[in-house]
Amino acid sequence: MDWAESGAWYVGVAWAIALATLIALLVTALVQWWRRPRVKWSLRGAAMLEPAPAPAPGVDGWVDPGRGPGGLGVLADLELANVGTGSAFGVETVRCLGGDEQPFTVFEATELAPGQAVRISLRVPDEEHWEDCWIRPQTRINRHRFETGRRRFQRIPVAQTLADTDDPEATHVRM
Repeated sequence: MDWAESGAWYVGVAWAIALATLIALLVTALVQWWRRPRVKWSLRGAAMLEPAPAPAPGVDGWVDPGRGPGGLGVLADLELANVGTGSAFGVETVRCLGGDEQPFTVFEATELAPGQAVRISLRVPDEEHWEDCWIRPQTRINRHRFETGRRRFQRIPVAQTLADTDDPEATHVRM
C-alpha cells in the first residue's frame, strides 16, 4: 500500500493550505501596514524683530540685564499644519526658546485632521537665542490610546525652517 491509498496525502494538502493561508495573512498585514495613515508636519510663518519692553517698576521683565530695555527680541507668528494622511489626537508642542531656557509643553488641539493647522505665537526674548529655538510636536495617533500611544516627532528648528527658501513646504516626518 502506497501513501496515496493510505490517506497520507490529506496531511500534505492540509500543510499546503496552512502555508498558503499564512503567506496570504502576511502579505495582507504588510499591505495594511504600508498604507496606514501617517501624520506629517509642516511649519510655516513669519518672524520679526521687536523692541524688548521695558520692565515695569519693581517687576523683573524678560529683558537680558546685560542689554537693558533697548534690546531686541523675536516675535514669530507660526502655523503648524498636519499635511499627512492621518488625524493627530491630543496635539501638544514642546517648545524651547533657545539658549539656557528649559523646554515647556503647550497643549494645542484635541484633534487635527489632515489639512488642519494650529497657530503658534512664539516670543523669543533675545535675537541671539533665535537660532537655537525649536518646536517638537507630540501627538497620539489613536484617539483611544493615551500615554502609551504618544508619538514624539523630531525637533523642528524654527529659525532654520523659516529661513529655508529652497523648500517652502518643509515637512518633518516620523514614521
